[in-house]
Amino acid sequence: MDNLKIVFDLDNALDNKEKALERMNQFISKWKKDYPFLTRMNISESHFTYLEFSFEIRRMIFNVDEDNGRRRKSLQISDYKALSC
Repeated sequence: MDNLKIVFDLDNALDNKEKALERMNQFISKWKKDYPFLTRMNISESHFTYLEFSFEIRRMIFNVDEDNGRRRKSLQISDYKALSC
């Protein structure tokens, strides 16, 4: 997971699509032996469209996504607890 955090460098206000694509290609080169399907993926700059937004907006997008993930997980746990009572 840490390797993907490097690809999607959310703390770099000066990040751009070209740099992100380069990091993704490095990620694929590192992991293609263990995960051969990565070489068949058609990775392009379109995977990094979030970089077109300002840095502040990008941070909000990913913070909301993280919050939704936590909320979904807590709902699953509370649903499980309700079922097991």
